[in-house]
Amino acid sequence: MNQRPALASLAEWLINQRTAVLPDDILHIARRCLIDTVGVMLPGSTRSVSEKIRQTLPLGEGEACLIGLDRRTDPLSAALINGVAAHALDFDDNCYAGFVHGSAVIIPAALAVADTCGASGEQLLRAVALGSECQYRLGMALDNQLYHAGWWTTGMLGAVGACAAAAVLLDLDSGQCANALGMAIACASGMKAIFGTDSKPLLAGLAAQRGIMCAFMAQAGMSGPVDVIEHPAGLVALCNNRRLIRKWVQEPSSQWCLREPGIDVKRIPVCLSSHAAVDALLCLRQQHGFTARDVTRIECNVPEIVCINLKYDRPVNGQQAQFSLPFALAQALIAGDVTLSHLDDANVLTPELQTLMAKVSSHTGTRWSEATLATLAPEGAEITVYLNNGNSHSHFVAKARGAASAPLSDDELSNKFMQCCQSVMPGDSAHKLLTHLWRIEEPANQHMSSYWRATS
Repeated sequence: MNQRPALASLAEWLINQRTAVLPDDILHIARRCLIDTVGVMLPGSTRSVSEKIRQTLPLGEGEACLIGLDRRTDPLSAALINGVAAHALDFDDNCYAGFVHGSAVIIPAALAVADTCGASGEQLLRAVALGSECQYRLGMALDNQLYHAGWWTTGMLGAVGACAAAAVLLDLDSGQCANALGMAIACASGMKAIFGTDSKPLLAGLAAQRGIMCAFMAQAGMSGPVDVIEHPAGLVALCNNRRLIRKWVQEPSSQWCLREPGIDVKRIPVCLSSHAAVDALLCLRQQHGFTARDVTRIECNVPEIVCINLKYDRPVNGQQAQFSLPFALAQALIAGDVTLSHLDDANVLTPELQTLMAKVSSHTGTRWSEATLATLAPEGAEITVYLNNGNSHSHFVAKARGAASAPLSDDELSNKFMQCCQSVMPGDSAHKLLTHLWRIEEPANQHMSSYWRATS
C-alpha cells in the first residue's frame, strides 16, 4: 500500500496550525529567536560579505526592509541580503533538529514576506514559529545523517523553513504548500566545505530567498515534487542513505521541536562547536586563577564533529578564526571571553594570540563512542590545561551556556541584543527596537513595515 507523501502530511499540519491557538511558550521561543536574529543581523549588515552582496545584486522596488539600512526593496532581494547579514557573524542560533542555523534563514524570509504583504506582528511571530517547527521536524525525520555526511544542512533544509513561514503569511492552502515545499527541497544545496568563507552566509541568504520564491511560485500555480522526500531519486535516497523517521513528518503531534531539542542561542560569536570547550576553559581559569603566561599546553578531547567543523588550526583572519578551536580558547584565556571586536583580522594575527594558539591541540577520545553522549554532549568538550608549575587541571562540559538545556535568560538575551547594536545605532534607538520586539504582537493589527520605519 502506497503511503501518503510526507510533505503532503507536513503541509496539512502546517496549514491547520495557522489558525490554531499556539502554546504561549512556543510563541515566546519564537519571539526570542526573532530578537536574537535581528540583533545579530544589524552588525552583520555592515560586514564586507553583506556589502559585496548589496553591490552585486540589482535591487528591485518593493516594501521589504533591508535591516540596518534606510532602504526597501523587493522580497527576494531582501530575503537574500538580510539572510547573508543574519549569518555573517556566525552569531545566530542553532538547533540540533537537523544541525541547522534555523532562524538566520527563516526570519529574514518571514520579514521580507511580512513587509510585502502588510502582515501584523502577531502574524509574523506565528509564521516564524510554524516555519521553524516545520523545518525542525524534517530535520528530526532525517536523523542528522545529512549533516554528518558532510552536507551543510542550513543550506539544504533552510529553504523548507523559509518556504513554510512564507506559506503561512501568504495564506496558501495545503496543496499549494506541499508543492512549494517540494520545490524548496528539490532546489536544496550546501556542503560543509564552505566553512570559513563568504559562501557560508551566502548560502544562508540563498536558502531564505529560495524558500520564499518557491512559496510565491506555488501561489501562482506552479507544481512541485510532493514526493521528493521518498522518491527513488529523491532526498533520502540520494543524500540520506534512505533513512527517514516518518513519524516526524507524517504523524505530527504535540511534541514540539522548538521545545526539545530546542534552540541554542550563542553567547560568543564563533562556531557552536567551540562553545563547550570555551566554557570549560573559563571555568578552570576562574577556579584556579591561572593566566595565559602560566599555560604550557591545552589538550582538548572533543567529538569528531567538532574536529571536522573547527578546521582552522592557525587562522589568518577573523572569518577563519570563527572555525578555529585554538583561536577560541586562546582568545578566551587572554581576554576572559570572545567578543565581536576580537574577530578583527589584525587581532587574529597578534603574536601573543598566535603563540598561545600553537599550544592548543585537539583529538577525539574513546569516551565519545558512548551512544548517550551523541544526545547529551553532541559538541561537548573535556579540556586539560597544563601549567608551567607542573600542575594540570581538567574539566568537562556537555553543552555550553546558551544551549536549550542551559538557556540565556531573557535579560541576558536583551543584553546580547544591545551589545550587538552598539556599533550600528544609538542606544535609545536600539532600546526602542528591542522593546518593540519583545511586544511584537501588540497591537495585532499594526503592520510590520511601520515598525521598521519607526526605528530607522
